[in-house]
Amino acid sequence: MSQTPLAVPNPNTVDLANVQGDVILGFPKKKEEFVFFVIRDAAKFKRSLATLKVTTTADVVKARKDIEETKSKEGGLLSLAFLNIAFSKKGLDALGITEDLGDQPFALGQFKDAKDLGDDGVTDAQGFHPLWEKAFESRVDGVFVIAGESWLSVTAKIVEVLGTFASSIRVVYRLKGSGHEHFGWEDGISNPAVKGIGGHLPGQRVVPPGVILCGKAEDPVANRPEWALEGSFLAFRQLEQLVPEFHKFLADNPITLPGLTREQGSELLGARLVGRWKSGAPIQLSPTHDDPELAKNPDENNNFVYPQAPGDEGQTECPYAAHIRKTNPRNDLDFLERDPSRPVNAVQKSSIIRAGIPYGPEVTPDEKHTNFSEFHRGLAFVSYQSSLSKGFQFIQKSWANAPNFPPVAQKKVEAGFDPIIGQKNGQSRETLGTSAGSQLTLPRDFVISRGGEYFFSPSIKALKTKFAGSPLHALDLYFIRAGIPYGPEVSLNEKHENHTEHSRGLAFISYRGSLAEGFQFLQISWANNTRFLPQKQVTPGFDPIVGQNNGQARESLGSEAGSQLTLPRDFVVSRGGEHFFSPSINTLKTKFAGLSTARTARISIYCV
Repeated sequence: MSQTPLAVPNPNTVDLANVQGDVILGFPKKKEEFVFFVIRDAAKFKRSLATLKVTTTADVVKARKDIEETKSKEGGLLSLAFLNIAFSKKGLDALGITEDLGDQPFALGQFKDAKDLGDDGVTDAQGFHPLWEKAFESRVDGVFVIAGESWLSVTAKIVEVLGTFASSIRVVYRLKGSGHEHFGWEDGISNPAVKGIGGHLPGQRVVPPGVILCGKAEDPVANRPEWALEGSFLAFRQLEQLVPEFHKFLADNPITLPGLTREQGSELLGARLVGRWKSGAPIQLSPTHDDPELAKNPDENNNFVYPQAPGDEGQTECPYAAHIRKTNPRNDLDFLERDPSRPVNAVQKSSIIRAGIPYGPEVTPDEKHTNFSEFHRGLAFVSYQSSLSKGFQFIQKSWANAPNFPPVAQKKVEAGFDPIIGQKNGQSRETLGTSAGSQLTLPRDFVISRGGEYFFSPSIKALKTKFAGSPLHALDLYFIRAGIPYGPEVSLNEKHENHTEHSRGLAFISYRGSLAEGFQFLQISWANNTRFLPQKQVTPGFDPIVGQNNGQARESLGSEAGSQLTLPRDFVVSRGGEHFFSPSINTLKTKFAGLSTARTARISIYCV
């Protein structure tokens, strides 16, 4: 069924408070965790979603400013946590959202795409089976993307989120990311800038908003549901890197040139495979040696194009198959443009915002010695685009995996596969230009897909209106409390010493028909949630009495007008407890005696 084109007042402007924070600018992060889930109870999920505080692009802009101010004044790290959420097609179906988003790869899911993406796998009578993580072979409805400056901040946010959704979801997979690119290269240099959002550096591609955001200028799909406006498709891939094996390959195949040592020849080979030296300096500007000063200069390290003069079949500077040239061909496709007046060229149309992060441990001394990977490590690849078929999928299939790309007319050579991410279903691959006139056969993939999924990251408005249900009313969360204090009164000596010598407290008991919407929700989502009452313009902090932060200091607002008070410790400390079920009298007499069930209630006994 056809849909009405999106009504966009100004397709060139972007509401930063309506776009999820990781999409355009990326989270300022040192740690990140991806929490993949399936929806078990759609109604409960929607109600919980209504209370979720999702990080916006406007939040990220502010956070970046705050981080810079903190660095300049205090020299430390600002404690921050960021949260985004995205849904697969199966996730939309689970929520009863059935409108066509106009993107076939998203509709089919990444598992159906695995063979065409070149992923390694086996084929039998039932078809192609990629060698993926089990979780990605099954149903995944959505993902929480949670990032921060430390695992402490990230973990606290995850606990808050999982407590909010409680029994409405089941977590099926988690992946933690941190650190530097495992092969050793500086990464993330050539992301495009979105027109109208901040400035851009020399040589940086500037793309219209619709290349990244649905419903904006130059979105390739005209007819999308209205709620898709300012949403973006998220491609997630878990890419395992065989780091010791890759470094051994470089060491065994050095480029031989006069004056180069074997080690320098190996470094040059790596630079020509990637297109940059490990420092990030492009070989197009520094073809024979690394230049760290060039790499550190943001006005120069991305400001270059590729020469198009005939006769460069030897690929003197940057090989056609170099990773950065295969995935960002810059001016290599200019000859294909039939209408120079068009605002978007072929490379711009396929631009993506990359926001991935490495995962897994650093290479161990034993792995370096044996040249064999004992631990799993790689890249949690994330890209955002308004069209998967013109963004990630196109770049992987039609550029990285295509031996005849780039199709520069005057060159009489075939480039070969992208030597870093190009895939051929596990088979050996050829790449050209590692040295003048030579062809190099890569005996295996050094980057292996372990699965992934395609998601949609809705706008903040869509999350609140289309995706979320009515939030739980306070009356819906009441429970019956029936606790009693335990332990002796405070002794005169304790009063004098201001120190507790005897255990005392509250034997807390609550009754409720649902733990997830009773005690558990109030403790995790209200008492422990510093952002509870999100409609207010202040962050109230923890409940100063029963709010808990795993034994750490907590902030609470309003002890005096406009002030914030830090509580140095918990004054109410949990000593354990359990959740119980309290049957009705009739059930005790019948069901527990082996007969039938009757009306029931739930009991949560929590001893503090």
